[in-house]
Amino acid sequence: MGKMVFVLPPGRVNVDAARQAYLAAPDGTPWVTYSRLVGHHLILEKSFSDSAVLHYPWQLPDGTWITFHTGTLAETEEPYDLGIELARGALSELREFLWEVSFAGLSLPREMQTRVAGIVREFSEVVIPRLDPVSRLLRLDRILLAILEAGRQLVLRLADELLAVKTRNIRRLPTLLGAVLGNWSPEDTVGNLLAEAVNAAVIPISWRTVEVSELRWDWSLPDAQLKWCRKHGLTCVGGPLLGFSPRYFPDFLEAYAGDWDTIQESCLSFVRTVVERYRGKMDLWLCGGRVNTGEVLVLPEDQRLELVAGAFSIIREVDPSTPVLLSIDQPFGEYLASRPGKYPPFHLAEALLRTSLGLAGIHVELAYGYYPGSMRRDLIQVSRFLDLWSSLGVPLFFTLIMPSGTEADPNVWLTGRMVQPGATLEKQAAWAAEIVQLMLAWPQVQGIFWGELSDHLPHEFPHGGLFKAPEMPKPVLSVLSRLRKQ
Repeated sequence: MGKMVFVLPPGRVNVDAARQAYLAAPDGTPWVTYSRLVGHHLILEKSFSDSAVLHYPWQLPDGTWITFHTGTLAETEEPYDLGIELARGALSELREFLWEVSFAGLSLPREMQTRVAGIVREFSEVVIPRLDPVSRLLRLDRILLAILEAGRQLVLRLADELLAVKTRNIRRLPTLLGAVLGNWSPEDTVGNLLAEAVNAAVIPISWRTVEVSELRWDWSLPDAQLKWCRKHGLTCVGGPLLGFSPRYFPDFLEAYAGDWDTIQESCLSFVRTVVERYRGKMDLWLCGGRVNTGEVLVLPEDQRLELVAGAFSIIREVDPSTPVLLSIDQPFGEYLASRPGKYPPFHLAEALLRTSLGLAGIHVELAYGYYPGSMRRDLIQVSRFLDLWSSLGVPLFFTLIMPSGTEADPNVWLTGRMVQPGATLEKQAAWAAEIVQLMLAWPQVQGIFWGELSDHLPHEFPHGGLFKAPEMPKPVLSVLSRLRKQ
């Protein structure tokens, strides 16, 4: 059994933050981690002894959380100082990123090197434990904020230069910028505002919605959504046809839990029914969703992958001219910290692309600022994440969701999902502006979809919609509208 202990600063002992902390390999792959708080000590254990990197959601002075990580640390008898190690890790990453972009020829303001050197000096003063704990924490917060801002400016400058190259010979970016329609029935107010902000839409075709009881079908919702998309000239993405979450599977399928043959037959029959109905009407098919995290019907990972392979074969047979994508959830792999899995998200995508399926691209679901989901990270970490997934060499599509509040959400249909603190309408818009801008700059990214439409409809992610109500768009909708015009 391997164990690491960290001393938390005064006023920063938080049970939820401790629960979300995890240990990982140097490449970022999480290990199953057992964490607990004992006074001001965070104790993390794993099933084997080895050096590790700690990922921890740190509370910033404005109340928001952002996940920093340490460097690779050895197991020692003496506890580590959490704030110092997170700042050390963030500062090392900033200096490494600054060197990389400088070497690559990115034009940088002259004062950037001076700013980073100043941060290094201030950190060297804080490392020496001569300050009282409160003063030390204040300076650590100031250092971390300075690191975040310097990294933010570097990454956004890189994004601007990449976008300039990408748009050099075209009037407008060809990237799809859309929204997941969910269970929304097209309405004038929402529909008109949405159509001005997007050029694409995802029509989920939820099994739960269209097969209201066994062999009793109701296609009115996806038919209406498809008609609305075509009216406004939007690119249509159908699926996921097999979304491995309770949001998609019908209740009657629970009766077959444990009966693999019947489940397989039912799932593939549903896929065939949908694809035959909408053959030639979708511009992209999303074959499977959350294949790496879904826990419905107690299906192990191998059986989920077998279902997706069967669904893919049916799509290729029935609608061979429409490209097919596969969706990966929680791309940073946070779920692996609580349960073991055979394949980390990136390795799973890489393995599937090596098969004979012939995937046209990979779709990634990024629920940013949620737990379970993807914890908020700084822009350097996000840019490295985009670099890694771009190395797959195929088109990338993202579904992005961010919260606009932390209070109780009465229309959430699945309880137990936590919003990381500090989310507001304004911060949702600001976070979205930076992340979407960054994604648009990356050459491999060909589509970005907002994952929740409106908070007044039943939904999965608290406060994640583009609208609060039909006539109440959030500031984030204006962000998408502005970016779409690029």
